[in-house]
Amino acid sequence: MGCILAIRREYRVDYIDGIAGDMLRPTDGPGDSLLVEAVVARPGIYEYTNRDGSTRRELVLPENLHRKDDLSTLARAVVTVDHPPEMVTPGNVKQYMHGDADGEVTIGRNGFIRVKMAIRTEEAKNALRDGMDKTSPGYFAIVDETAGEHPVYGKYDAIQVR
Repeated sequence: MGCILAIRREYRVDYIDGIAGDMLRPTDGPGDSLLVEAVVARPGIYEYTNRDGSTRRELVLPENLHRKDDLSTLARAVVTVDHPPEMVTPGNVKQYMHGDADGEVTIGRNGFIRVKMAIRTEEAKNALRDGMDKTSPGYFAIVDETAGEHPVYGKYDAIQVR
């Protein structure tokens, strides 16, 4: 008898703290923008809070994170301040857009995903000047509900496969 895996599509928000100085100091850019490069994703375990208050641990493997077609979704992405209450669309982009990501997305040391961004609004520039050092892509992930233990990252409740 075959085993049926529970795979579903989930919206995820992952804050990546300024990992050991991995957010570069903003520099002046064209059109009165600020340019910054930062880590926006990394392989490993991501923790989420379930509705009941418990913690859910999801594994993100380098081979899943580094897929070219998935990385390309970060290129030219809209930069917001905090997460908007809805996905950014052509209909609401003017309301939420504070900048834009560069077209080049790179895999840096330790498999961390790095993106260059142009910060264009005063609100976002002030947030950077005031010490904001977290980045967070909002994304949809395909999640395999199979739990296990990875030899490097440890125990997990599910795996983000895309």
